[in-house]
Amino acid sequence: MTTSGCTPNEICYRFTPNFVFDLTHPELGLGIPIARAKASDAIDWGVMNAKGSYDRKHMPMFLKVGDIALIRLYKGYSLLYAKVSKKLSQQYTGLFKVIERVGRLVYRLEILEH
Repeated sequence: MTTSGCTPNEICYRFTPNFVFDLTHPELGLGIPIARAKASDAIDWGVMNAKGSYDRKHMPMFLKVGDIALIRLYKGYSLLYAKVSKKLSQQYTGLFKVIERVGRLVYRLEILEH
């Protein structure tokens, strides 16, 4: 405080808190675990809310051998024959036939070579 004329809170947060923690107060030890439990409950509620929102929009799709699949090209993936800007490039490609089911959500597709 002597060199800058400000408290550390004023430097970091641009305000001085108007309360003081009394570390000798007996209820302080009981209040901190309650506050931690409330914060933990709030985090758990947020995680459950985010999971519910994700589950409503994303449903796993199961295919059978012989079905036709459309592939979504994510960022960084492109088609060899399509040299366009990233902004205008294709987002989905082809209708590919499912040859076999490799894993739970993994399929081997019949892709024609150009």
